[in-house]
Amino acid sequence: MILLAQNPAFFAKFIETVSSHPRVIALLQEQGITMIEFQTQLHRMKNDPSLFIEEIKRVEPRLLSNQINTPLPLGLNTSSVIGCVITAIVLVPIALIITFIVVLFTLRIIQCLNIEEVMQQIFDQMIQGLYPSGFNI
Repeated sequence: MILLAQNPAFFAKFIETVSSHPRVIALLQEQGITMIEFQTQLHRMKNDPSLFIEEIKRVEPRLLSNQINTPLPLGLNTSSVIGCVITAIVLVPIALIITFIVVLFTLRIIQCLNIEEVMQQIFDQMIQGLYPSGFNI
């Protein structure tokens, strides 16, 4: 709103540009608004910028589903055999990579904890328990 107060020439140029654009004129005519009504509303907003702020706060987006022309998101089509095969081809390498990473980090943690010596002692005691007393390995 400060822009409108400080630079009225900008707003006049804006009104002139918008009013002469054929697509804007066509869209206004589709909504049943004449160019004179549109320019009158713009001039009212120019003279009282608070109207512009009130209009923005008052308006709610009211678009019908047929007015929104957004493409549907991509999805996995598993209703056909080809879709299942493609899904498997894509997901199997991902599962293998994740499994490899988990195994690699698990082995790394085991190495860091020095589990090998502990396991060796446990196995030695188990083997010693299998032999008769007084027999040393």
